[in-house]
Amino acid sequence: DGLGDNMDDVNCVAVSSCGRFCAAGARGARLWDLCGSSKGLPHAALNGNNKLESAGILRARHGSCSSFLGHRGRVLSLSFSLDSELLLTAAQDGTMRLWSTTHRSALATYVYHQDPVWSVDWGPVGNYFVSSGPGGEGLLWSVERGLPVRSLAPIGGSLSLGAPGSDVEVVRAHPSARYAALANEQSLVLWDLAAATPARIFLTQSSSTSLGFSADGKLLA
Repeated sequence: DGLGDNMDDVNCVAVSSCGRFCAAGARGARLWDLCGSSKGLPHAALNGNNKLESAGILRARHGSCSSFLGHRGRVLSLSFSLDSELLLTAAQDGTMRLWSTTHRSALATYVYHQDPVWSVDWGPVGNYFVSSGPGGEGLLWSVERGLPVRSLAPIGGSLSLGAPGSDVEVVRAHPSARYAALANEQSLVLWDLAAATPARIFLTQSSSTSLGFSADGKLLA
């Protein structure tokens, strides 16, 4: 269990908002402290053309790092809390795990279904996060509870968009903490988290692999 020595094994990468930590997920998750003199990224990771060396900057041989193991399937998504003290990992085995970046230890495991959790994202305030759920569902969580706080109805079902039960592939929390964007293969829905109802619906021509809000929350790409 671990990342192995092949960068092709890495499914996802996340950097904390403070810029101190970098995490990568594959058959497990690993955490690098970028501020460490010998434990972070090597200065030689960039060549003269400012391109990454073929060896890869996240391989274990460049320095020591912390391994977060426990998932029975591949880690599909990573997200740091705003204060960078916590890391969420979501995996193919249907579980999400909460880790302490300070103590390099596991804090909690969240299980709601057996389907892969394709995406997870921390909210900008408090201890709330959003994740993809079963059958195209979106879920709002609190780190203090073992079950979702709120369920967001399937994109393809009640909204008559896309194939019924189509998997949510990407989730992204809005900077205001009021909304969350959920995308499947044919649609993108901006959900009002308090009301658990869609605020905006966008049809797409292809699957979304990544979502991002502008800092003021007025734009979504």
